[in-house]
Amino acid sequence: MKVVHPLDPIYNQESKVLILGSFPSVKSRENNFYYANPRNRFWPTLEKIFHEKIEANTEARKLFLLKHKIAIFDVVKECDIKSSSDSSIKNVVPNDIKKIILNSNIKAIFTTGTKAYDLYNKYILKDTGIAAIKLPSPSPANCKKGIEEELVEAYSKIKYYLEWAFFNNLKLFKTTVMLLNVMAILAIIGLSLIGRKPVARGIIQIL
Repeated sequence: MKVVHPLDPIYNQESKVLILGSFPSVKSRENNFYYANPRNRFWPTLEKIFHEKIEANTEARKLFLLKHKIAIFDVVKECDIKSSSDSSIKNVVPNDIKKIILNSNIKAIFTTGTKAYDLYNKYILKDTGIAAIKLPSPSPANCKKGIEEELVEAYSKIKYYLEWAFFNNLKLFKTTVMLLNVMAILAIIGLSLIGRKPVARGIIQIL
């Protein structure tokens, strides 16, 4: 049966990472939000990683995502699908992911499961130029032994990237400030030498 994606992407200009699923499940479509099946492990996994309680409502989940600079959407805009089965997805029309990239600060993309990863590589990678990182599916259908621990370990990559991006930006900021200070000192020296002011010798001695 042909189904059209009913949800808007969650992101803003400050978003740094994008999490992509394949297509919303029946429960997510009914509840009008991502990973809305109570048995899905997506939100409990993020709670464990960020050590933060996320209330089980749309507004709280949106605020959590935006606060942590996480964007969320799905690869598929429209497809034929049976119930919530990824393996049944056919006749795919992809979402415009490049638009999100161009209107945000996203530099890393994660996919929740193999199907999302494969569809992203087939339909979207050529437009974004950003290689996706495949994460295990948090779906209740993925019920292998030890999956909770595997999810926490794998999804921790999202937090690691966000922390790396923060400290990398801080380092860049400090380097920029240092270079501006050096340029200011050199400008003072140049002006002093041109005007033959004694202060030039003092600045040179300090340097």
